Amino acid sequence: MRFGFQAPALILLRTAIAAMSATAAFALSANASAYTFKTVHSFCSLNNCKDGVGPGGLLLDQSGNLYGVAEEAGPHHGHGVIFELVQGKKFKILYGFCAHNDCSDGKQPFAPLIEDTAGNLYGTTPSGGAHGLGVAFELSPNADRSVWTLQVLYNFCSQGGSGCTNGNGPSSGLTHAGAQTGVAYDGVSPLYGITLVGGSANKGTVFQLTPGQPGWFETVLYDFCSQGGAACTDGALPRGGLLVDPAGNLFGTTNEGGANHLSDGDSGAGTAFELISDGHIWTETVLYNFCAAANCKDGGAPAAALIQDASGNLYGTTSQGGRACTNPASVGATCGVIFKLVPNGTASQETVLYRFCRRDDCGDGAFPAASLLMDSSGNLFGTAYAGGGHDAEPDGMGGGVAFELSGSHLHVLHAFCAQGGSACTDGYEPLTNLVMDSSGNLFGTAFAGAGEGTVFKLTP
Repeated sequence: MRFGFQAPALILLRTAIAAMSATAAFALSANASAYTFKTVHSFCSLNNCKDGVGPGGLLLDQSGNLYGVAEEAGPHHGHGVIFELVQGKKFKILYGFCAHNDCSDGKQPFAPLIEDTAGNLYGTTPSGGAHGLGVAFELSPNADRSVWTLQVLYNFCSQGGSGCTNGNGPSSGLTHAGAQTGVAYDGVSPLYGITLVGGSANKGTVFQLTPGQPGWFETVLYDFCSQGGAACTDGALPRGGLLVDPAGNLFGTTNEGGANHLSDGDSGAGTAFELISDGHIWTETVLYNFCAAANCKDGGAPAAALIQDASGNLYGTTSQGGRACTNPASVGATCGVIFKLVPNGTASQETVLYRFCRRDDCGDGAFPAASLLMDSSGNLFGTAYAGGGHDAEPDGMGGGVAFELSGSHLHVLHAFCAQGGSACTDGYEPLTNLVMDSSGNLFGTAFAGAGEGTVFKLTP
């Protein structure tokens, strides 16, 4: 089964991505109209798939270059790559993970990268490293950017114990103060992220990484499931990334836990949360418990980061809840929502902006698992993992869609698996966020199809 049901843990981890490069969303612009689709790169197009398999999130720099990762294959032991698309066109491998037999440099990257003012790249891997449970890394170029060198900043689970009290399996990329407005990382301030598991209850953590001497050190800011006993009323298993607001507060979502449930016997429908520091201690407030509405019409199981508009309102997606799916392969499931959240502590208000699968065969998409992008007009752009009406892909659930939400109307910009029959030469399973350049072109990745996934461009 695919994401949103009883999917394998690896599939769930693929969707666990917070899209740090979806920040600066409200500074962008685009026109709501038909878009032209183009495949920019098909993975596994080099011998032995040296260019990677299963692309993850993208970063777009100020010069129009794209940086990204692929989860598998590559030039070494088949555990992923970092790549560049120069001016969004020319593909270059910057680094192949597991360059050492013990994979001490990390493996299976999926989350988007961030860039600092000197052009260095930062990211995470959910596995590999000194303890096999993930790393945070920096990738630095030489003067002419022809050779890139990776440095492991932190090895997760370094404190050991049965649950890795300092977290393991970082399930998102890194972020920093100012990222929301598109400011590059300064290289010296703290970085923030989450781990899917580990911590005092083994239900995930929020962490801070701080540069120092002799190296970087980690501080766990919050352990999930530290409240509410087995019910984890404060949330559990965060799968999306973090948002840092102008005041330095942290916002995010958890995929499970909270006060409500999607169905009998599940682990909770998830939460939206805020972390505030008094300068010493970080305190969590659950802003919203999903599935508060009858039949989970308000959404459940969020798997993506939040974005914020200029007024401080938050926007996100849930992978489940909302309407019942009409796709024959997913009958019995609910197909996810787009929501707006006005933060006000425990009195925060959620509004559903769109419920997926309004159209026959989920032609408008199903199971959104990525964060959103907002343009200067307030239009929202994103992807949904399944649906779209082209059911030739292996699971018969549709190849997914890229969409724009303008007011209450959702425009499908591209329905994946529209090309190449069961080969899906345009790709399928878009699991990550979109990024937008100064001309309004959108870029994203499809995890599968064509060779072994694609980078695509949508031109207005």
